[in-house]
Amino acid sequence: MGFERETDSRLARRADCYWQAPLPPRHDVVVYPSLPEPYLNLYFPVGCDAPALIKGLSSSADFLEMRCTLFGVRLHARAALYLDIVPWTRTTNRIQPISDVVGGHWLMEAASNVRRAASFPQRVSAFREILTRGLDSDVDTTWLQTADLVEYIVRHFQDKNVLADAAHFVGISRRSMGRWFSRLVGLRPKQLVQSARFHAASASLHAEKDAGFFLDCGFFDQSHFIREFRSVTGMSPEKYLSTLSRFYNTR
Repeated sequence: MGFERETDSRLARRADCYWQAPLPPRHDVVVYPSLPEPYLNLYFPVGCDAPALIKGLSSSADFLEMRCTLFGVRLHARAALYLDIVPWTRTTNRIQPISDVVGGHWLMEAASNVRRAASFPQRVSAFREILTRGLDSDVDTTWLQTADLVEYIVRHFQDKNVLADAAHFVGISRRSMGRWFSRLVGLRPKQLVQSARFHAASASLHAEKDAGFFLDCGFFDQSHFIREFRSVTGMSPEKYLSTLSRFYNTR
């Protein structure tokens, strides 16, 4: 198991964290749960010939087969600009091989470099090298504004008037913002708020924070959180933690 938060100030607005999970003992294949997240996620199998996968910004849960050690990267929406995978609709709400993504040549190179690396720290370094190449790239203003808007909504998801404030942030009406957002991102702004809320609550659940964390994440009460969790994942929070314990030793 490995985990590292991105702390380099040059890269932290693009990559959130890196992680690695081994295949549980005495298993040839397991199902790995991927919950809704307001991020892009990359999954690089290490030690088998399974394809590297990408999951874009998402409002639904997915489950992928894991046949060997999995190295993962969680990316902020802005990273898509520098990996040449915009608009975000190319990847939103789906898991697909990175080889199927138009413009995904940077990801293909990253997958090759990650497979050749011998350890978790070396895999992190290999991916950072790809991200660093695009630091000075020129990016279309529309893409930058969209990335700013996504990050504003994710950062302020707890605010009651987040969508009205987000429209004010970009200087257009809320209706115009919704059309623009859906066309380029592939989610409605409200869906991104819900995804950010669900992600924050799930992260708190995994970290075993104070029992009232769901209130801080915008749920009315515990039963509200459990209902939404079951609706999105098909399992209870307790079952989810039990599933993750095979990978992360959380129990």
